[in-house]
Amino acid sequence: MPDLLVRTWPGKWLKGYAITVLDNLSPQIHGENPDEDSGLFKSIKDQVTFVKGSVTEKNDWLKVLTDQDVIVHYAAATGTGQSMYEVENYTNVNILGTAIMLDLLTNVKHNIKKW
Repeated sequence: MPDLLVRTWPGKWLKGYAITVLDNLSPQIHGENPDEDSGLFKSIKDQVTFVKGSVTEKNDWLKVLTDQDVIVHYAAATGTGQSMYEVENYTNVNILGTAIMLDLLTNVKHNIKKW
């Protein structure tokens, strides 16, 4: 079974993969206690390898890139209205996070075949 790193919440179309999810479990999305408050988190936590971390942290990417075949990465921060007044935060997460991923895929040995 191929290994798949997902940088968002996996959908049913990902069946047949060993899935790893990297997410920071933002309280805005998942509540203060995701194990209790987040239906989304509770629906996947026992079906995937979950790594709590941030796409803006190089070491978090390095933890999850090991033994992966494919990356499904979507810009991470959500909230269109909020992005208009928290520009730096949204830019860091969505653009810098993607840049870190691409830098690692270019400069670090890995097994990723598709991203």
